[in-house]
Amino acid sequence: MPAPKDNEILVRVHATTVCATDSRVRKADYFIFRLFIGLSKPRKPFIAGVEFSGRVVQVGKNVSRFKVGDLVFIEESRPISKNKRWVVLKDRKV
Repeated sequence: MPAPKDNEILVRVHATTVCATDSRVRKADYFIFRLFIGLSKPRKPFIAGVEFSGRVVQVGKNVSRFKVGDLVFIEESRPISKNKRWVVLKDRKV
């Protein structure tokens, strides 16, 4: 389990979503996506999803907006592999 820094929270992921954009990226409907994930096949496993929900399990010492036990829903602009069980995020991104 990763440890959050002073300005981060650790979230135990409960659920994720896959939206239309995620499926288009995976299928490479637009050629530009192939430049990011691989021309003929993915360079590495691609885990779609930029939205997830979970429960805060640890907070850094400088975090004041959240406490352990808070339920959160996060929409992250970049894929950060939401199929992980644990995600560490900066306090201001949540």
